[in-house]
Amino acid sequence: MAGATTVGEQDYAARVIEAARDGARIPAASTSMPAITIAASYRIQGVLVAAALDCGDTIAGYKGGLVTPGLIMGGKPVAPALGVLLRSGEMAPAATISLAGFRQLVIECEIAFTFGHGISTQLGDVAALRAAVRAVRPAIELPDFALDGAIRTPADLIAINVAVSRHMLGRPVPATTPLGDVTPTLARDGETIATGDVAATVGDPWATLLALVNLAVDLGHRIEAGNTILSGAIIVVFDPQPGTYVADFGALGTIDLTVTA
Repeated sequence: MAGATTVGEQDYAARVIEAARDGARIPAASTSMPAITIAASYRIQGVLVAAALDCGDTIAGYKGGLVTPGLIMGGKPVAPALGVLLRSGEMAPAATISLAGFRQLVIECEIAFTFGHGISTQLGDVAALRAAVRAVRPAIELPDFALDGAIRTPADLIAINVAVSRHMLGRPVPATTPLGDVTPTLARDGETIATGDVAATVGDPWATLLALVNLAVDLGHRIEAGNTILSGAIIVVFDPQPGTYVADFGALGTIDLTVTA
């Protein structure tokens, strides 16, 4: 999906960067580029990531978006999307965040995979993938939804780097920990507000992870040892209210977050 960016793609990337700096919303890419392709949206994402790296940031890993099995958008099946996590977005568990620091905060509970070995070529099966994964973790991702309207195409989400903002990782557990019985719950101030269904939202986490790893390689990325991939949202809370949130992933452990006004 490589190629030179067009003037329109560069202009949109510049608008995304400016909007992030100013705390402003931005129209979806497809409003100004109705014929935008997935390849073009990844080129825009590449400009955003390169700008962050030029400012001294580093890549912490990747995230999956639109991974729900059978997902349809605009009457068409949707393939998983990839976003790039930045080291500046890492937060320690039990951190406190303010709603004022986001244009539209979303809380997502996810399973994270941390790699012990680098990957630079396509993997043929989950067995090869498991050999590269060092640990599994509970995770909370905190996307900042910057668009001033709905996502109309997958390209709209990819072109804002899948709304990457901040994320926190829980304690690592062995990669051999069974994931089939994991049923995450999310509580706010002691009251359960959501229960996740892993199979319905991300399918088989290992199979989804394999697809994301191969997509990352296809896009020209190298998965480095120590990188983490968030495999997709299992629980999603839009417009969260202030309070203390605890995500319980059973055998994977818990992770908590405090949200203030």
